[in-house]
Amino acid sequence: MEPVTLKALLHRNKECIGIYFKNAVSLNKLITTATDARWSKTFKCWYFALSKENHNKLVSALAGKATIDQTELAQYLKAKKQGDLKPLLPVTVEKSKPQPLVLKKKPTAARKTHKP
Repeated sequence: MEPVTLKALLHRNKECIGIYFKNAVSLNKLITTATDARWSKTFKCWYFALSKENHNKLVSALAGKATIDQTELAQYLKAKKQGDLKPLLPVTVEKSKPQPLVLKKKPTAARKTHKP
């Protein structure tokens, strides 16, 4: 059975469950057909909205086909319930802005006038 890890993540300013595992075609098919999961290029995982209903759909779809490690998700939910939680930080991908080209003029020497 394939190991699958569930983690809480903030995707597009929404709490989500991230589904992490080594690429396996069989798991990809199961996840996409049984849930409303979408692929995140940013996090490189499948994800869906954080809800008990979505979680239960996933667990039942993967029953007998994968081992699910949800300790990180459980820790997040426990901390959230206790109000001890630091909010999930959004991942921002900074695009480097091109710096404007500034041409500096060379200082010119003061003109000297020659008197004969």
